[in-house]
Amino acid sequence: MERIQPTPDILRHMQGRYFIPTDKGVAFLDPIHQRPIEAWRPPQSVLENERLGRGLSWLAEAGNAGRLTIQMMLSFHVGRDDFEDVVEQYPDVLERAFLIGIEAHRPASDDSSAIIPQPPIEIAEHPGRADFQRAQYDWLKEHGKIILPCEYTGAGDAHDELAEHLDRLQGIYEVATDNADGSLDPRARNKVRAIADGAQQSMRQWMTLGQMGYVLSQFDDAGYIPHSRYIEVPLMVGSWHRPSAQRLINLGVPVAIYEANRTTPYDTELLERYGEIYMDIIANGRATNEQLEFMLPF
Repeated sequence: MERIQPTPDILRHMQGRYFIPTDKGVAFLDPIHQRPIEAWRPPQSVLENERLGRGLSWLAEAGNAGRLTIQMMLSFHVGRDDFEDVVEQYPDVLERAFLIGIEAHRPASDDSSAIIPQPPIEIAEHPGRADFQRAQYDWLKEHGKIILPCEYTGAGDAHDELAEHLDRLQGIYEVATDNADGSLDPRARNKVRAIADGAQQSMRQWMTLGQMGYVLSQFDDAGYIPHSRYIEVPLMVGSWHRPSAQRLINLGVPVAIYEANRTTPYDTELLERYGEIYMDIIANGRATNEQLEFMLPF
């Protein structure tokens, strides 16, 4: 799949593939079916994906059968301190759990279909995120937890159209952020980033849940989860995944929310405001013109 380069007409190339204009702003599209994403409903291409569809079905079945509660553990993840905040504030939740989902994926060279209680994970390139993941992974291994990598990057075959679309949107976001040649003025740069990120995350957060359900279904099939046993499974994700609590509830899965307070605050009022806008955009699959014009604080 060719990459779209952030030039002044980038939005024209993205329109019809990843978003369409509305009378109030934009609506994000399921990139495979090119139909608007409906608020709080799984995108059709996620449901049709063999792994992700199976994962969402497993979550719904286990939740409605009273076998499962997902414990959403929300925090920033830009440094080791952020993980330590989670451990210090919610030690009982983590100590009781034997299965824990994390916002990471297995390396492309690894057999992602194999059932491995403590699989290797791909560490992020961003230094702060990498520090968080290393601290998280080391703690989980040291405490003997079964690690569930919940980031979907494809089914391990040569071509995964859904994963490729998300990778493409991430590439657009990153190149626009860098804006090395200065071809985007500040307002255009901001709008490209907001649309690329909104289009990606409107899909990705559903995919994270589907991947978690898929990995849980593997462990269930392998007998790690006795059918008669009720389990509570923490899912450790970024603070702006809060809308996924309602997504799970809509599937019939009980949810408990544990949000860590940052002990080394750097948040500004501007960042907090952007977080609220961001969560509204990705929960509803659309953004108003006012939201798109809000200048990203990073």
